[in-house]
Amino acid sequence: METITLRRRIVLGIAIIVLLMQSSCQIQLRDHLAYNDEFDHMVERISIRSIRAQETLHLRAAILRPGQTKEQQVYPNDEASGSFHAGAYLDGELIGIASVFHEAPPGEQDEGAWRLRGMAVHEQARRQGIGRLLLECCLEHIEAQGGESLWCNGRVTALAFYQRLGFKERGEIFDVPESGPHYQMVRPIQISSA
Repeated sequence: METITLRRRIVLGIAIIVLLMQSSCQIQLRDHLAYNDEFDHMVERISIRSIRAQETLHLRAAILRPGQTKEQQVYPNDEASGSFHAGAYLDGELIGIASVFHEAPPGEQDEGAWRLRGMAVHEQARRQGIGRLLLECCLEHIEAQGGESLWCNGRVTALAFYQRLGFKERGEIFDVPESGPHYQMVRPIQISSA
């Protein structure tokens, strides 16, 4: 019997998520069976849910800034009132994270602004829609808190990802030490369909 790779399990799981996605951030899939000629097994359970800040540290360290300790991965607003952390799980394993904070961009006083920070998806799980699901979960939280816009410092290599999700670049490219070139990206919480 062929061993199923993490990537193939994710592709099958995402297909089910797209069909069953609810408006709630708590995306919990019951055990579903998916059979075909190539895969004669059960699709693993995938969930997107709220997690504690502490649970994000391992992936922040492993993916975003491998040279830093877990302690260096703690963000100033991780435990601030209203902060929210989303985790994507595949078969009980944390494979993606995103955090949002009620924080205006540098030099601004925008009370409706929120910041996306620490978004990361395991390398083998990328380009499968998990980042989009994490962001949608965060947007639901921000909207419920009355937020009006979301901004982030997005890596230049992820520019197309953020653009597909409604973000626009603001300003010039700048360098983040140990992380590389970034754009400041911003988007409204609700995008008009006009």
